[in-house]
Amino acid sequence: MLVVEDDPAMVSLMRALLTAEGYDAITVVDSGAAALEPARGADVVLLDYQLPDITGIEILPRLLCPPHPPPGQVGTRPRPAGGAGPGPP
Repeated sequence: MLVVEDDPAMVSLMRALLTAEGYDAITVVDSGAAALEPARGADVVLLDYQLPDITGIEILPRLLCPPHPPPGQVGTRPRPAGGAGPGPP
């Protein structure tokens, strides 16, 4: 399992939840560039939408290029009420 997430608090939460569900081989990277190599051997990729170097949507085609791409999930936080603040465009 590959987790691509730059927020340390979210990494801690995801690691705790995944470990509680029995996942023990969890690789964590904090940028899209760092995800390219470990994604080749991953069974599943959990991908943040807002990474420091690229969005999850922009990096997704590169992760899906290998002959046997892993399943992926892109996630983000919802926008606050009123549409202001961080969140997907």
